Amino acid sequence: MIDKMGYEVKLVRVNKRIQEAYCAELCLTKIDDSTDSITFDLRPSDAINIAVRCKVPVQVHRSLAYSDGIRPVEPARMAVAAGLSDGLLFTELDRYSRRRIRILQ
Repeated sequence: MIDKMGYEVKLVRVNKRIQEAYCAELCLTKIDDSTDSITFDLRPSDAINIAVRCKVPVQVHRSLAYSDGIRPVEPARMAVAAGLSDGLLFTELDRYSRRRIRILQ
């Protein structure tokens, strides 16, 4: 549809939050004239879907990234079944290790 209009997707912007709903823009440019551009307001899920399909960047407004973003941390080690009858799970960090004890001493 966008191609038939003579435009191509340039990028997607998640630009604001109104109460608990995010808003996004789909930015299009004319194929033969990059100065001619239009934007559409979309739900972020739809805009990101289009961005992924068209392989274009997704930008998030800085204030949203700082206020609502989550800082990635080192992923926890996968839980391993302990083989206990009560069904408890232990991570690798929970397991007994002489090496770890030496490091801690």
